[in-house]
Amino acid sequence: MTTGIKDETVHELRTEVPPGRTALALLISHVSMSDLQRELARFPGATLIETDMPPAAVVAVQEALTEANRTPFTG
Repeated sequence: MTTGIKDETVHELRTEVPPGRTALALLISHVSMSDLQRELARFPGATLIETDMPPAAVVAVQEALTEANRTPFTG
């Protein structure tokens, strides 16, 4: 089962997020792209990188998030 992010997307992220900068990854569905772009415009310099994840990757992320919510944070 392949759940990785495409090499092209990883390269794009490395180019767009240089050392010392921050990236935020969101797993979203059923969203209006115009609404998302309008909201993103509030943050100067922000860039939207859109990609489709294979269904197996979406399931893997959802399972990891579910597990993380069950495990108490002790940090």
